[in-house]
Amino acid sequence: MINPLNTERLIIFPLHYGLIKCLLAHKTDEVEKLGFHTLNRWPEEDTLTFLPAVLKRLEESDYFTGFETWMIVKKDDLSVIGDAGFKCLPDSKGATEIGYGIIEAERQKGYAFEAVSALVKWAFSQNNVLTIYADCLKENYASIKTLQKCSFKKTYSDNSSIYWRLNRFSVSNPLFGKILLLYNSLFNKRTEYNNFTQ
Repeated sequence: MINPLNTERLIIFPLHYGLIKCLLAHKTDEVEKLGFHTLNRWPEEDTLTFLPAVLKRLEESDYFTGFETWMIVKKDDLSVIGDAGFKCLPDSKGATEIGYGIIEAERQKGYAFEAVSALVKWAFSQNNVLTIYADCLKENYASIKTLQKCSFKKTYSDNSSIYWRLNRFSVSNPLFGKILLLYNSLFNKRTEYNNFTQ
């Protein structure tokens, strides 16, 4: 069983199977039973778009692993102000990807940073997570600031988005993290050279 995460101002609550089924039926009864309030502001359309995929993953795993979606709830009034979570289970290299969203009325207040920080800490406490990826639109300055504050490093960008990475060891041991990044960089260059010469 995965317990809720608590930060200074937030409760980050696992969005389990029953809650998702309820939300996809455009009902919030199950959320209200927990003592939380949506105030008709959440879930937003973006959340409803990806919830079917989350539901399918829960059906396949048969339980909440923590690498799905979590509700972000304010402690002061128990209102749901957004959601965050992981887009996939960690792969064979220990990599996963994080995503998050805060309702418009509650943005620019540091809630995204608080939620992402807590989920990153939780993920890196799992033995099978070494790297967390993220992406955001180039014009989403608030998200860029959030990821930078959470120590994510920019890896590359395209015409519309910026892509980020956070390594476990760069959080627990910054010096080792730099060595690891240098090694990965040299290894990738060597691999590219070998592929070119073969």
